[in-house]
Amino acid sequence: MTLVALINFLMLLVLLPIKYMISPGLYRHLTTTLLDLSVPGFLCVPFSWANCRVRCNGLGYLRDRAKENGLILSNHSARVDWIIGLFIGTYYYTRVGFVTEAFVLLLPIVGWFRMLCEDMFVFRSFKKDKIRLKENIDAFHDSGVKRWVFLSPEGMIADFSDFDRKYIEDCRSFCKSRGMKPFDMCLTPRYKGITVFN
Repeated sequence: MTLVALINFLMLLVLLPIKYMISPGLYRHLTTTLLDLSVPGFLCVPFSWANCRVRCNGLGYLRDRAKENGLILSNHSARVDWIIGLFIGTYYYTRVGFVTEAFVLLLPIVGWFRMLCEDMFVFRSFKKDKIRLKENIDAFHDSGVKRWVFLSPEGMIADFSDFDRKYIEDCRSFCKSRGMKPFDMCLTPRYKGITVFN
């Protein structure tokens, strides 16, 4: 998988001057084509070689909106959501982007590759993040490039420490205070980022 990401990263570096010297829109269209051609090879490892299985309910809803912009809110760990997001996007021939924490940029090859794919990275400063998210969304709209954006808002993996139990209880209390049933499969969404998308 890293080899495919490395090849894509190098190809994106070749395309990068187009973004700054010719047209950001053309760059986005070309990177979308590159992703259409390369992501299936990337997914070959987990799905063909490692026999990963994905069960999804209600995908007919996505099929009917395959060529539209979309925001998909995941309710499980972002450590696996990205691969499921790529799988679903590949199945419906649509570009997939992610909202993720900025530390992903530090990951050699994969993080750099996702940066060149113009994913959205958050630094936890809402005022600055809001501007960056809006600029990214506007740039894709202006270019006419459609994509599905995957958002994983749970923010942390809760284990069984006292801190984690307290955090889970705070999340459940937050839901109850707003008249909602507490979530069973995810923690309280980060409302600031979701507000920007709304």
